[in-house]
Amino acid sequence: MNGIKTASRQEASVKSLFKESPDRSSFGPIGFISPVSAGRLKGLIGYVGDGEGQNGRIAPIENYEHARFIGDVVREGISRLSEGGNTRLSIRTIVRDDALGIASEEAQATGATVEAVLQSGTGYSIMYIGYNLESRSLGAEHQGRHRELINAAVEAGQAQSALADLASDINANAHRYSTVIIGDGFRSFTDLEREQIHELLSAFGYDREGADSVIGNPNNIIGLVYESSGSGRSIVGISVTETRSIAMENGGALHIAELTDGIIAGEAAGHSLYSRLLSDVYRHIAENRPEISIIYAESNVASRGILRAAALQGRTFGGVLPNHAMISNREGRPELKSLVVTSLTREQALASVARLDEACEELQQAIRS
Repeated sequence: MNGIKTASRQEASVKSLFKESPDRSSFGPIGFISPVSAGRLKGLIGYVGDGEGQNGRIAPIENYEHARFIGDVVREGISRLSEGGNTRLSIRTIVRDDALGIASEEAQATGATVEAVLQSGTGYSIMYIGYNLESRSLGAEHQGRHRELINAAVEAGQAQSALADLASDINANAHRYSTVIIGDGFRSFTDLEREQIHELLSAFGYDREGADSVIGNPNNIIGLVYESSGSGRSIVGISVTETRSIAMENGGALHIAELTDGIIAGEAAGHSLYSRLLSDVYRHIAENRPEISIIYAESNVASRGILRAAALQGRTFGGVLPNHAMISNREGRPELKSLVVTSLTREQALASVARLDEACEELQQAIRS
């Protein structure tokens, strides 16, 4: 009898994590699983004890009991696919590093895939678990192409000349382009600046209200690229970094920063400005946000320049999310695209900034001599 009651309570705990109301944030729900855009059931969750619900804190996966619970959640999520047109399950969970093996085994025993792992350097990692219905699955040919693109990006980004080329581009364009990083504090833009930001963010589907919400959110770090010309200064590039603090059951918290939307427009593209801008974002985080332990991004696998920049910055390639999100193609039509997950720990971000500073200083010394 006690076993039946315990199993019943456990089942209730699993089901309690699923919500019918959709979530429209870019990060997705924390503490439960909900329908989001592009036909996904998505959420960041942790272990929930018998008969309990989430209490605003995520219990990391630390042992077999926790791992088995997450496996049950994945099975429940798979069983709910096709309802309401949902074809993909995307679950993230926090795992203690020494439990990654058992968590991976339990996840894969459900038929799902451990698609990516982000290590924070704090003893805990974020694990991505995914499952696509057959209608959304990718064949071996596509997966092989993904590996080719990633390998080519890593090779290009790690080439001996890559960092020197970036330093050269920064030096050559230092007078024409400048960067500004807006973190905490008051945010004020002229009407013209706001219009230019609206135009840049429209590439990601934002309307004017949505764009104003993004740049006005004090939790977002906004990076801007200005071009100076005879007619004044104009904004030609932007990056948005969303920060979040995930409270954990053990009393700690995992502080993360996600590189979400970034674009360099028009003639400004192709001058290494995106790499330069993100390096300045890393510098801002290192100097002003010491609590952040992971900086990560989910990038279109077909965006070779972005993947090359990730490799150049020393980001770790953590995995691929197949057919994960809708992204507009060159004709402006939205298509399902696979995303590559890359990340930096705080220490790696500091090292990335230091490498670029050293390369720029070496170039300046060469010019002066």
